[in-house]
Amino acid sequence: MPALSQRDHIELLMQMLKRPLQPEGWPPVLNFIDGKLNCRTFLAEYDGDGTPLRSLGGEEQARELATLLSRIETVNGNTAFQFLLTEASPLYPYSKTSLANHRQTASDPATGSQETSHPDANMAGNWLENAPGLVTPVRRTAHSFVLFGCLFRGYSTERIDADRASATFHTLVSALLPALDLHFQLEKQRLENQLRELMLLEQDSAAVLVDANRVILAETSEGLERLNELDIAVRRQRHLAINSRRLEIALQEQLATFEEGGIADPTSVLFCPAPESGLVCRVSLETVSCPSLTPDACAQPLFLIRTTTSKDPPDEVEICLQDHYELSHSEARLAWHLTMTGALNTTIQDLGITQNTAKTHLRRIYEKTGAHTQLQLARLVHRIARLF
Repeated sequence: MPALSQRDHIELLMQMLKRPLQPEGWPPVLNFIDGKLNCRTFLAEYDGDGTPLRSLGGEEQARELATLLSRIETVNGNTAFQFLLTEASPLYPYSKTSLANHRQTASDPATGSQETSHPDANMAGNWLENAPGLVTPVRRTAHSFVLFGCLFRGYSTERIDADRASATFHTLVSALLPALDLHFQLEKQRLENQLRELMLLEQDSAAVLVDANRVILAETSEGLERLNELDIAVRRQRHLAINSRRLEIALQEQLATFEEGGIADPTSVLFCPAPESGLVCRVSLETVSCPSLTPDACAQPLFLIRTTTSKDPPDEVEICLQDHYELSHSEARLAWHLTMTGALNTTIQDLGITQNTAKTHLRRIYEKTGAHTQLQLARLVHRIARLF
């Protein structure tokens, strides 16, 4: 069978080390190997559930390899694909046997297991089903797996020089690993840069960015402090522990929508009073993406939690309430102060009025403005405040 010459080996190393920096990615390297060895080379990445990803050799190639390996059943009931993703140790050279035979066994050096192959009419005529070759897991993380494999054209299991094929495969893997490490290091750096860019836009607000596992990825200077003050959430090592049931439900709903492939509502919002000032605080949850990265770099959803504390509306708001909604001076003053404090009892004390007077004013305010709750009134006051 063909083997790599020393010159081919050097060229392969140079191509691989340049791949992470090239926009066309990995397909040129795989095509180079295919041409030199008369084989079909796979470099396929899958998410934690075994779903093909678009990175590295591409989604179509990853799906083709998964389909091929899923037709091989090991004696413990798993498919070869499941075995490679979940059981095989990294860099374990798995020998693919012919899929054309109803039952053919191959020794597994690591486990001593055997595999059974099932024929399929849809695979007839596809040379890959009969091609001998090797496949190995070259990377496994909590969220993804990468398989590398070579299937050799024009050879049968009986005719191929197994020792030479193994040596050639070992050479390829040895050349691939440093380049693959560099690829993922650069992808990690790109992701971190993207997260920093995202948080730069939030510097004027209190914001925290988390992933689906509540791991804190980034935060602004007051992000966690504000959530803690409002008893919304606290940091526990690397994770955000959410105390607010409403925020937790909103996050779960957005996560479920993302996993179902739907489009989540842009923002989920809850309001709560600040404990000391009583000002109305707006806590929003938004599913965000990293558009400048490859589609699979942010395969997991990210969630941005913003906290905004209302500012004191200017005095002109009282005048606007009187002119536009025909509130009396006392009613406008109550609406203004109630929005600032967030508590009726505090407003009563600040204004020096009785509870009955406050309730009468508030009933008339609701009638004239169309608001039905204190929260709706606060929103109205803040909308007016934006005019000034």
